[in-house]
Amino acid sequence: MPRKPRQTPRIRTGRRRIALATVSGLAAGSIVLSSGYTALAQPTPSPSDTHTTESPSVEPPAPEITHTTESAPVQPPAKPPAKPTTPVRPPEETIHTVVPGDTLWGIAKKYLGAGLSWPTIYDPNKSLIETVARKFGHSSSGNGHLIFPGTRVRVRKTGLIDVGHKTPSQTIPPCTHGTFMIGLRGTSESAGPNSNRDVALGDPVGDVAKRLRSPENADPNGFYAYGVPYPATFINPTITTSEADGIAMTKAVLEAHAKCTGEKIVIVGYSQGAAVARKALAAVSPEVRAKVKGLVVFGDPLGLLGGPSPKSFPGIPAASYCQPGDPVCTVPLNPARAYQCFTVGCSHMLYAPFDTSNAARFLGNLTRR
Repeated sequence: MPRKPRQTPRIRTGRRRIALATVSGLAAGSIVLSSGYTALAQPTPSPSDTHTTESPSVEPPAPEITHTTESAPVQPPAKPPAKPTTPVRPPEETIHTVVPGDTLWGIAKKYLGAGLSWPTIYDPNKSLIETVARKFGHSSSGNGHLIFPGTRVRVRKTGLIDVGHKTPSQTIPPCTHGTFMIGLRGTSESAGPNSNRDVALGDPVGDVAKRLRSPENADPNGFYAYGVPYPATFINPTITTSEADGIAMTKAVLEAHAKCTGEKIVIVGYSQGAAVARKALAAVSPEVRAKVKGLVVFGDPLGLLGGPSPKSFPGIPAASYCQPGDPVCTVPLNPARAYQCFTVGCSHMLYAPFDTSNAARFLGNLTRR
């Protein structure tokens, strides 16, 4: 006679029946998702643990008992459920909760190593920061100048904005006669032509070029102004990448024009461009530096971006202009005032026309010799 299949044991606990397989699944715990929701992590039951029936009174078997018949293949043992793990936020991104006394400048210095990198925090969090500012009765945050406790901002430690970035191409102009001015505009100034049709000079560098063309300062042998087309940005790319591009491009121009006969090279830089000018001079050989007749910088962020002093190059007359109250060029640096200057405004934007007029006169006296 054929053997009868073995009966499935049942587990009863009072009036309610609990499947051991379900209990073991719930015991696996939960995972806190990065979005703030909680999701139960249950192990996937193996085929041997799955038993269905149309009758609600029939309970599934306990997980340690396999429901089989002699003709059914033996199922492999189920793998133990993986232990749930809490997702780890990628190291390139951190969530910072604003506390009283915080500024984006201070947060950037803490996580990114430089207060000047604050725009890399403000930009991806702009919508949130502006919404919170309006909630507290302000029309805006003043480009991140106002932030409030409890705000959770994302800080990216490695800027995806720089991935794939390439140094802009430049066409180095040929040798000229007379004075050849290398101009380096400040952060966020347009690389397009200004009112004098000079490209990538911005203001106040462009104003110096304009005044060097005037009869009182003009070199009788001619004048040519070249604006280095480096990014001049805080973000996209970051100021570190922008500065490196500017140094490399300025160095290439200096090395090319140092070979020109009868040319007088002068360099004029403003803000980030001032730092680029100093560091490019330090990067070339003494023979190339000897071809430079003068250096002028406005609002030089020496305390922010470091590098050699503009007057540390023997044989190169230099003039540095720092407006009263300009925290960017004040040494030692006052981070809070510098941050306010970039977000609200300050005398850092007031170098034309008085200082630019003096600078043109300074360079004109050198090149007309």
